[in-house]
Amino acid sequence: MNKQRLRFAAFLLVCIYGLWYLQKQLTPDRPDVTAYEARPELMDDAPALITAIQTSPEEAQLAIDVAALRQSAQQRMEAAAGLEIMEVGPDFSCNMAPIREVTETRSNQIYQWRDENGQLHFSDTAPLGLETDTFNARQGNTLEYFQLDIDFKGVSTVPYFRNQIQAQATSMYEILADIVGQARLKQVDLNVVIFPDWDSYLEYATAVVGVEMVNSGGFYTNATNEAVTYNYGDAEQTLAVTRHEAAHVILNGMLAAGPLWLHEGLAEYFELLSMRQQYSQVSPNLEWLELARSSIARGYPTSLADFLDVPPEQWRGEVQAVHYALGWSLVYFMLDNNDGKRALTALMQKLADDYCTPTNSTVHLNLSYPGGIPALQEDFYAWLNNEADKRAHTY
Repeated sequence: MNKQRLRFAAFLLVCIYGLWYLQKQLTPDRPDVTAYEARPELMDDAPALITAIQTSPEEAQLAIDVAALRQSAQQRMEAAAGLEIMEVGPDFSCNMAPIREVTETRSNQIYQWRDENGQLHFSDTAPLGLETDTFNARQGNTLEYFQLDIDFKGVSTVPYFRNQIQAQATSMYEILADIVGQARLKQVDLNVVIFPDWDSYLEYATAVVGVEMVNSGGFYTNATNEAVTYNYGDAEQTLAVTRHEAAHVILNGMLAAGPLWLHEGLAEYFELLSMRQQYSQVSPNLEWLELARSSIARGYPTSLADFLDVPPEQWRGEVQAVHYALGWSLVYFMLDNNDGKRALTALMQKLADDYCTPTNSTVHLNLSYPGGIPALQEDFYAWLNNEADKRAHTY
């Protein structure tokens, strides 16, 4: 009897170990998160800003002219030349770009047949003279979220880049569907324009949007419905900026007139999207995290509500980098926990349902987040100040 019990116990242990090992093999490991400056053009002032924010007022006056430092971002935007590039904000007015309902399409059917030796074959083309069966015809059904057109100015088409944007934009839609629901998504014309260098980009950007483009590194305008940037000389950097501008196209098609912190926060969020074999992953932006954390510690903004209500002209002002950092941080925090995701979902669904209707995000978050804005601020600041590693989001 004791031997039977021992055998059963040993068998049970083997089963438990086997299940643990199988789960480990089937569950993808999250890669280590490394620091990545998604928008180095916005981060030029960040190290000095962090130093100034972390320093006491008396020490700051001795070490650095904080006011002059915080004006440097605006001065760069007004400068006539220089490569410290910044993004020019998209126009979120209701000059509506073309949008349609998401459509379903069927890919080529897959045919199966056996040859004279009994070997099973699959192909998207039916062989002549042989009887075939259709293999899982519905397997090829896909959703067409957007119509992609990439115009490589002055250079030949880059298939790898096209495939990457196609896959990554699709992943953005799938993540958004998880937030707002499939029915609220809108199909857009995703027109991406890539210039070969800064000079040719600047000439086009100035002609399309105006002289404020002198120091921009990418822009989206619904006037021409284009997401425009240039070849940074680094493939991943070019892809990151393109993801950001493509996110504006997608979000404008779904939300239109929404708060700037949400549009820019989500665009910054999707900049760090990466594709794995069977899943997508969004990593935390450690530079934005540090800058947001330090700014809160220094007392800016005075409250979360003040940040949510920052008007566009102030957003693009003296501390633009801090606003980007706070926008990214708030979006990442809300997608990092159930209460935040529910509140963000309610806000985005409201914006989608009331397309082009101005919506006060502070009022809606106060209603949808448990405990209102005071609790959201407390939880958000606690999350920021928690120095434990932020987990990557896997979809």
